[in-house]
Amino acid sequence: MGEPSGGRSPIYMAVLAGVVLVGHYVLALLVLGALAAIDYAFATSGHAYTFGAAGVYAGSVALAWALCRSFWPAVRAERGRRDEVPGVRLEPADHPDLWRRVRALAAQAATEPPARIWLTAEVNAQVRERRRLLGLRRG
Repeated sequence: MGEPSGGRSPIYMAVLAGVVLVGHYVLALLVLGALAAIDYAFATSGHAYTFGAAGVYAGSVALAWALCRSFWPAVRAERGRRDEVPGVRLEPADHPDLWRRVRALAAQAATEPPARIWLTAEVNAQVRERRRLLGLRRG
């Protein structure tokens, strides 16, 4: 079995990921521009009010709506949810042993410790990370 990256360097894989991320949005904008150009061409031609043109307009609206709707989760994630967690916030000053343990576990996992810890009524653990710029910058 080979490596998942096929033996390519991490820099190559990072650049490729960035190109795919940006390319996705560029392609969507190009498709929206093409739909607008097709609609404009039909509107300025002699066939602006025919049954076929109505189908083209309806198809353009449907495709544009689907494209824009597909980006809505990314827009919501970019803005981040500002609602607070229903529960008790555990401050480092009030619970030093817990925070010391959490920081040690984070260091063991080679990651950053959480900024906040909440105690809720649910029997659950959740980690939520807020990132900016589509996940490329820390939030």
